[in-house]
Amino acid sequence: TSELFRASNTLFAAIAEVSRSARYSGSVTVHWYLEHWRDLKKHARDEGLVLSESHAQLTYGYAVSQQLEVRKIDEQLLVFSFLRIHCGPYDAELDWPFCKVYVVGIIHPKESWRVINREVNPIREPKEDNPTFKRPKKGTNVGYGGFLANVVNLEEAGYIEHDVLHMYLQIMQ
Repeated sequence: TSELFRASNTLFAAIAEVSRSARYSGSVTVHWYLEHWRDLKKHARDEGLVLSESHAQLTYGYAVSQQLEVRKIDEQLLVFSFLRIHCGPYDAELDWPFCKVYVVGIIHPKESWRVINREVNPIREPKEDNPTFKRPKKGTNVGYGGFLANVVNLEEAGYIEHDVLHMYLQIMQ
């Protein structure tokens, strides 16, 4: 009976979380302050690629994270950002494939209205054999997003302050 009690508590918690998320009609924004920018940039310059990822967070019941990629292409360092979907505690109760519009981006540290971003609508993206928005079978799905900026342009425009890049992930209802 204690196993049944734990299972029912888990189910009630899942229903409450999904219900709470479904009632909320706005968007959810998760901020990520990526530290040690100089080290990331140096690694990308030396190795050709560096990846970093935020902690996974529950948003509308989905376990999601934001991934940053700095890639060296033709001697330029380019910044890409992606949404990644992880296995989560409420996956059985959620709708799949994931179809919420989302934005990945960068916020200027002194002028928060200055953003560089990319909006993705999963419904408009290719579906054939694309596991990105499907329910993860284990671990984490491949990320989906795209190019945001050239590193030189980011730095010249003041987007890096105190060796920190302010990233964000916004998921629309």
